[in-house]
Amino acid sequence: MRIAFIDDDAFAYKIYGTILRQNGTITAIDSFDTYLSPHAFFDASTEQDHYDVVISDLNLKNQEFDGIDLLSTYQKKVDKEITLVLLTGDTSQELQHRLSSYPNINYIRKGSRGEENSPYLIIKRLVQAARKE
Repeated sequence: MRIAFIDDDAFAYKIYGTILRQNGTITAIDSFDTYLSPHAFFDASTEQDHYDVVISDLNLKNQEFDGIDLLSTYQKKVDKEITLVLLTGDTSQELQHRLSSYPNINYIRKGSRGEENSPYLIIKRLVQAARKE
C-alpha cells in the first residue's frame, strides 16, 4: 500500500505518521511518503506508480492551490480509483458546498473529539477499505 501525506506543517505529518503506525494503519510493508508542498508531491509521483491513498491538508500555505485542488488534480492524473482524504479544521458551509462537487474526496475534520470521530480511526478505516479493493 502506497500512502502519501501532504501538509505544509512537517510536525503535523510526523504526528499523523507516528499515530497511524502505532494504531496499525501503516505497516512495515507500506510506503508512507510525506510532502511539504503540492509541487514536491507531483514531482515525485508518476502515473505508472501511483499512490493508493492520498491524504492532504486543506490549507497549504503559500501555494497556488489547496488540498481540494491537489486531490482532484491527482485523481485526474492517475485516472484510477484511489482513496482521497482531505484534513481540515474548517467547518464552514462554503467548504461543505464546495466539497459537494467532489464526492470522491473523504472529508475529515481535524480535532474531532470522541473515538468514533477521531481522524486517526477514520483514516484507518479508509486505508483498510482501500486494502480490500
